[in-house]
Amino acid sequence: MLLPQDPYLSTPAGSIAIMTDEAREGAYIEKLHGLPPQSFELATSMKTGAFIRGVVKQFNIPVERSPFVAFAVLQILVKERSLAGLAPTLSSTANFPQQISQQVAREIERELFSLIGSELSQSSNTQQRNPQVNLNNVLDLKQAPPKPPEVPR
Repeated sequence: MLLPQDPYLSTPAGSIAIMTDEAREGAYIEKLHGLPPQSFELATSMKTGAFIRGVVKQFNIPVERSPFVAFAVLQILVKERSLAGLAPTLSSTANFPQQISQQVAREIERELFSLIGSELSQSSNTQQRNPQVNLNNVLDLKQAPPKPPEVPR
C-alpha cells in the first residue's frame, strides 16, 4: 500500500496511483508510454519527484499534496492540459491559494519544463499543423445559410 508520503507518488508517473482505477488502468499509462524519451524520463524520474517535493516544501505546503502537483505535471506532459493552465489546475485540484499556485507553476515551468521545452514546442506545433476537424462544425461558405423561421408579429 502506498502512503501519501511515499516518494514515488510525487513523480508524475507515480501520481497516477492517486487516481481512480479507471485512470490507472487506462489512458494515462498508455499516454505515458507514448511520450518522447525526455518527457518519459521526466515523468518517471525520482529526481522529478524530489524536485516537486522540494517546491511543495518551499511554499509551506504539506508534502502530502505533492502527488496533486505531480499529476498536474503529468497532465501537461500527456497534453491533457496546457502549461498555461498549470496554476489554475493547482488552485482547483490541489486547493492551493491562487498566489501560491502561480508561484509554484512559475517554479515548475522554469526549472522542470525548461528541460523538455523543445519536445513541448514540437508537439504543440505538430498539433497546430494537423488540427482535428469535426466536419459537423464546418460552415460551407459556398452555400447560403438557411433563413431563420419567420416570427409572427
